[in-house]
Amino acid sequence: MEYKNLKNYFKNLSIDNKNLKRDITFLIKDLPEDISSYQKTKLKKQLKELIQGTPLAYVMGYTEFLNCKIFVSSKTLIPRPETELLCDMVLNNIKTSQERPKILDLCSGSGCVGVAIQKATNLSVDAVEISDDAIKIIKKNIKQNGVKIKVIKSDMFEKVAKKYDLIISNPPYIKKADIKTLDNSVKDFEPHLALDGGDDGLKFYRIIANEATNHLTKNGKIALEIGYNQAKQIKKLLEKNFKDIKIVKDYFKLDRFIFATRR
Repeated sequence: MEYKNLKNYFKNLSIDNKNLKRDITFLIKDLPEDISSYQKTKLKKQLKELIQGTPLAYVMGYTEFLNCKIFVSSKTLIPRPETELLCDMVLNNIKTSQERPKILDLCSGSGCVGVAIQKATNLSVDAVEISDDAIKIIKKNIKQNGVKIKVIKSDMFEKVAKKYDLIISNPPYIKKADIKTLDNSVKDFEPHLALDGGDDGLKFYRIIANEATNHLTKNGKIALEIGYNQAKQIKKLLEKNFKDIKIVKDYFKLDRFIFATRR
């Protein structure tokens, strides 16, 4: 089937949803002028998945993240622009520093944070993840992007033996009861293991606040992504073991990140 006929095929579907049209356009934009019957069948299957609400990244099996191709599956969260912003801020700090920090990507998920930072800096990066399915995706992304990262299967710090200069984490932070209120594209398709932050959403931040200092070098730092309404609570959790606590806003002027230094 020629590309122009394929475009007409999608055009004639009479889809009114602008987001769906955008996703379909992205899906077909790099197709060759002639596609096989197999490709046509695959595209129809992908279209059906999109219409059912499956996020584009899951339909395609990958997404772009800071100049990296990141594979995703239903066992990993889809990387968000906010997490890209967190990585950007970390990279800017690294570029302006004379130091070469050893980094831990905690609650790694797809590995997007560790992969992007290692690719941009060639620093020593380890990734911690508890899910076997997610670890398979991390290893796939390591290979895809040609980076060197040690993957540690661990429940938070349980199997972490080394000390690091910087711990970066985007842990689960949604209140358990709130998961059912999330957008369908999230609650129906993304893994609840990677969303569920316990009854108050702070379960993993408590662990970080209490245990991260055991795995940080002198003056080691943490960089955390947080829920938009959690900054004050997390700051209070960190105050015992951390200093220079800084809350930073995201693109929408919401409190989204916390940076702090070990006491």
